[in-house]
Amino acid sequence: CTEADRNRLIAEIASELLRVFEHYDKPSIIEEYKSYQLALGKRIIYTKNGEEFEGMAQDISQDGALVVVDDAGNVQALHSGEISIKMKGE
Repeated sequence: CTEADRNRLIAEIASELLRVFEHYDKPSIIEEYKSYQLALGKRIIYTKNGEEFEGMAQDISQDGALVVVDDAGNVQALHSGEISIKMKGE
């Protein structure tokens, strides 16, 4: 496999991805993504700016963020990071 072959392959993959993304339906992808989310409707622990918070995972926004209502009633949009589902009694 030569460098030219690899470059051609990368170009073909990129072209195909662009073709697919031109036609995808973002709302239906978000709805499918929500169906796989175990955290929705559950209390979670999450870290933001180095500080740990608790809240309720409410929804997935149209841009893919996890929407959380913290214990103070503030709505947070978590675009990246790690969460833990809080078990009863914790």
